[in-house]
Amino acid sequence: MRLWLCEVGPTGAEQYEDDIFIYDANRERTPLEWMREVAHEWGHYSLPPMGRFTAPEPYASGLLGEALYLQLLAQEAGLVAGERWPSEAAIAAVNGLWGTGEVQLADYLAGTRQATMDLWLREGPNSEMAAGLGEESFRYLVGAMLWVEAAHGHGMLRSTLLKAPGESPADFYYGYREAIREAAEGGPITMDAGALNLPASELSQPPVEGALRREQVTLAAGDRASWPVYLLDGPASVRVEPGLREVELELYVDDVGPLPISGGEAVSLGVRQQGWHSITLVAPQGCQPIELRSLVIDTGEPAQPAPQL
Repeated sequence: MRLWLCEVGPTGAEQYEDDIFIYDANRERTPLEWMREVAHEWGHYSLPPMGRFTAPEPYASGLLGEALYLQLLAQEAGLVAGERWPSEAAIAAVNGLWGTGEVQLADYLAGTRQATMDLWLREGPNSEMAAGLGEESFRYLVGAMLWVEAAHGHGMLRSTLLKAPGESPADFYYGYREAIREAAEGGPITMDAGALNLPASELSQPPVEGALRREQVTLAAGDRASWPVYLLDGPASVRVEPGLREVELELYVDDVGPLPISGGEAVSLGVRQQGWHSITLVAPQGCQPIELRSLVIDTGEPAQPAPQL
């Protein structure tokens, strides 16, 4: 890949084959604008084409790459600083890449999640937006892919992109379903608590906007947190991490419940049809606060305890 700084041309950047062109390079740019332009074009170069949309541009791989690679930069800043993003030390590490000005990366990451991932969560995985080709559907697709990263990490996102049979939006939603099917063959699937449906949740303490996902998801008495989850045909169960057995929560599946659930213990979701479902955890009155780490989804019934002899 070659990077060209061009004195002329329309302000902005463009990727073509193995070249990235930054036009009007002498124009004043903020540090964040430089980062966004390079990461955006690197997304077009490194990710499969995802489109074809009518607005704001034909392929969503640029915006996905922009968001994803700047998330990874924030994560690396935390590793370098020894304190997780968005600590002051991690933010200072990113700001130190530039001679002047703050990068304002934390605001960018939070704003991007609100404009894309929260749109996908709010509209739901079965929204008509999945079939559209306008700007909202463009952001909806980016939000879905960022949610996959937040929920499952790099491996599942990579599998989703590789299993997409084409470049239409529907191909990538199909890719995720196939990635889940393959992952379920290897055992339980872990979903990070930071992939919660924030617009549908009610939390006394808002989560922290971390590098790759929301973090420090804490349930206090009276709080509720919801997640979308894709289940396969057949029996399913879920358990909550960490395994604090003294904390008992209430679990709802598709708003039906409650089922009592304690940390570390699996609870049956019954036999479910393949497709998208919702899981909601409620902390009843008197419940001590608990910081959730993950939900572990299994496609088999939870093991029954052995009878006492």
